[in-house]
Amino acid sequence: MQIHHLPGRTLKIGAKEWLYFSGTAYLGLAIHPLFQEKVIEGIRKYGLNFGGSRRSNMQLAVFTETEERLADWLGLEAAITVSSGSLAGQLLIKYLEQQHHCHYSPSVHPALLGNGPKTVGTQSEWILQLTRPSFTPSTKDVFLTSSLDPLYGQHYDFSWIENLSQRGHTHLVIDDSHGLGILGKEGIGIMDDLALKSNSEITILSSMGKALGVPGGFIAGKKKLIQKLWDSPFFGGASPIIPAYLHAFLESQDLIRRQRIQLQENIKYFKSMIPEVGYFQQIPQHPVFYVKEAGLVPYLQKAQILLSSFHYPSAQDPLVNRIVINAAHTH
Repeated sequence: MQIHHLPGRTLKIGAKEWLYFSGTAYLGLAIHPLFQEKVIEGIRKYGLNFGGSRRSNMQLAVFTETEERLADWLGLEAAITVSSGSLAGQLLIKYLEQQHHCHYSPSVHPALLGNGPKTVGTQSEWILQLTRPSFTPSTKDVFLTSSLDPLYGQHYDFSWIENLSQRGHTHLVIDDSHGLGILGKEGIGIMDDLALKSNSEITILSSMGKALGVPGGFIAGKKKLIQKLWDSPFFGGASPIIPAYLHAFLESQDLIRRQRIQLQENIKYFKSMIPEVGYFQQIPQHPVFYVKEAGLVPYLQKAQILLSSFHYPSAQDPLVNRIVINAAHTH
C-alpha cells in the first residue's frame, strides 16, 4: 500500500480513510503539532542538517546537552548519540567484538550482531545456557539482548543476571528501542526492572525514532566505554543526528510525559473494550498486541482498519500480525 502522507490515528488509501493500528510512533510525536513546531524552531536555529564530524573543532552544544539529558534520565554515567538506532548497534558491536567475548541472545536486532557465533533457539534456552553451574563470567564476557519482544508481545525476565553476577563480573547490553519512553518510571524502560550488583555493568542502546520521534539513536553506559566509542574512527567519520530534532526533544519533555500518559490511557481503554478470548498477546502497559488469529487481519481490512502485518525479519519468515496503539488514537 503506497501512501503519500504520514499516518497517525488514520491514513488515506486512495479516497478512503482507514483507521491505522501499525507503526512504531508510539507517542504520536511525529504528527503532533507542538512537536512539529519545536522541530521547525530547531531548523530555524540550526539549519536543515549538520553534515560534519562530531569531533570537529566547532561543536554544537545541543548534542552534549541531549547526551547529558539521556544519561541523567537513565541514571547512567554518559551517553553518545548517532544518526540511527541501527548505527548505534553497529558502533557498539564493532568496538565490543574487538575487546570482548560476545554472547548474543536470539532476540538481538540484526544491527547489534557481530561476527561471533549466533544463538539458535529461544530466549529462555539462551538464559539456561548462561546460568548453567559450570559457567563463570569474566570481564571479557558481554551479554547482548533486547529488552522485550515487540513482535510477539513477550516480556523478558532479567532476574537471571543477578544469579550470574554472584559468580563474577557481568556486562549486560540491552537494546531498549521498543520500551524506552513507554515503560517504567518516567519512561526509563528496562532500567526500571534491573537491580544490578556492584560488579555488574549495564549498557543501554536505543533508537530514538520509535517513541521519542527523533531520527537517531544513542548508547548510554560507563564513561570509559562511551569515551572509547567517541574516539573510534567509525563515530568520527559519521554525520550526527539532525540537530533540529534534538532541540525539539529537549524542548518537549512535558509533551513527552503527557503523551506517555495518554498512551497508557488508550491502552487501558482498548483492553477494556476487547473480549478475553485469547486472540491477543501483550506485555502489560505496552502498546503492541500480537494477533494470534491471522484471519483477523483481512477481516478488519474489510472495515478499513489496517493492522501491522508483514514478514519479519526476512521475506521468507512467517507473517507477524499486530495491533499497535499510539497516543494519537481517540476513543
